[in-house]
Amino acid sequence: INFQKATGAGNDGFVTITQDCIAQNYTTPSIQSGSFSVSGDPFQYRHMKWTLAGNEVVEVNNGSITFTQGINPNDSRYANSSLDRTIGTPIAQMFRISGRFNVNLVDTTYIDLWETAAALSGTNSLVFEQSASNKITFTFTGMYVEPVPLGETNIEGINSADFVFTATGVTVVAIDSISAW
Repeated sequence: INFQKATGAGNDGFVTITQDCIAQNYTTPSIQSGSFSVSGDPFQYRHMKWTLAGNEVVEVNNGSITFTQGINPNDSRYANSSLDRTIGTPIAQMFRISGRFNVNLVDTTYIDLWETAAALSGTNSLVFEQSASNKITFTFTGMYVEPVPLGETNIEGINSADFVFTATGVTVVAIDSISAW
């Protein structure tokens, strides 16, 4: 999941998501006729709210979150004629959640969190919300902040730094006009 604030008027600043999939088997697809249309508005940077250690973080410039299952398809390929060209059941390894948010440093709050070297207490969540009937909430558990060295002081403006974290778990709740997931 990636997001970045817009730099002016227009349609930039959309939240983008990329995914890598591993398939156990495959079939050759047939060409489908018809059209595809998006039925809702995409999320933009302005729909985001980040809560860290129970406090809302307003000064976010951009960020990304990565969810990794640690699946290597080669670990599930076997010399077995029953499987033929398919792979066996994927073997999940270490589930990891990592992320980076670039924030403006307006006081020492984030510097204090960087120096904690312990799991953050309170609510740690990321919410993308257009309305009460169209939102997705990621609530992180076991969230640790990686120490980040501060760069040079920006004499002409605000200082910013990357808030890098890892988490051991996440609960996701998605609500849209069709269903609550």
